[in-house]
Amino acid sequence: MRHQMEKLRIGLAAVSAVLLISCPALAVDSLETYLKAGADLSAKGDDNGALAEYQNALRLDADNLVAIRNIGRIYSQLDDQKQARVFLERAFEMNPSDAQVCNNLGAVFSNTGNSGDAIPYFEKAVALDSTNEMYLTNLGQEYTKVGRIGLALPLLRTARALDRRNAIIPYSLGNCFAASQSYDSAEFYYRLSAASGGRPAELYYRLGTVQNRLGKTWEAAESFEEALSRHPDFQVCRQALAMLYLADKQFSAAAEQFEVLATADSSFFPAWIGLGTAFALDGRAEDSDRILKHLFAIDSTLGFKMLEVLAQQQLDPGPAKDEP
Repeated sequence: MRHQMEKLRIGLAAVSAVLLISCPALAVDSLETYLKAGADLSAKGDDNGALAEYQNALRLDADNLVAIRNIGRIYSQLDDQKQARVFLERAFEMNPSDAQVCNNLGAVFSNTGNSGDAIPYFEKAVALDSTNEMYLTNLGQEYTKVGRIGLALPLLRTARALDRRNAIIPYSLGNCFAASQSYDSAEFYYRLSAASGGRPAELYYRLGTVQNRLGKTWEAAESFEEALSRHPDFQVCRQALAMLYLADKQFSAAAEQFEVLATADSSFFPAWIGLGTAFALDGRAEDSDRILKHLFAIDSTLGFKMLEVLAQQQLDPGPAKDEP
């Protein structure tokens, strides 16, 4: 009996020794599995799934820079900039020479409208890796926002030379030229962005805006309509289209767009002012008077504003144009 007990004791000790040796290896394997799964899910666009995997990795290794950095990046993509900043600032403290961390921290500040804090991080990212087209583009975009066009253009042109397929880069160049009132160049790059696969509503809205500036009324209307086909609730775009129709003396078309806006948001008074004006100019005096009384009842300033817009439209002969 004693002999059997001794053999059992020795056996258990051996098992314990194997477990002690293998557990760290198992932990390392699990950590790498979580990190790989997070990267795979992130590449597929599954931000929530990737976040869960990176959080699992962090439970095994609380100071894992890859997990911390990626958790911050994903929170930023999920528009939780507060949490993103917590993780990315921690990653920056761990390794201030990580260009990706610097770029992502810049993006967090940019997403919250803080260009002053975003620019130094983007500048550091570019200083660490001047061949990364997205670091160059992000810094160029931020310079554009603060009016530093002379600094933005060389960065964006370099980014364009590095990557001819990325639709974001010509879009950013379009924004840069639009900000400097070089509308022909802005139109060229917006069209190039669309040809490169960029199809967001914002692109077509900006394209329509510069086309309108260039006097290309019909093309501008088509671009605004293209934007609205992608984002029907794009209020500023629909307002721009309605105002374009109003200026072009297409009063029924203008009234239709203003009515959509007023119905969607009854507190959006520019739409009511435009609708009343369009009705008056379209010969619908009764409908126009009804809206004017409504505006005066809310605030007399709104009623006078409608009368002012109406007077301007009646005095304006409208742009000369060929028939479509």
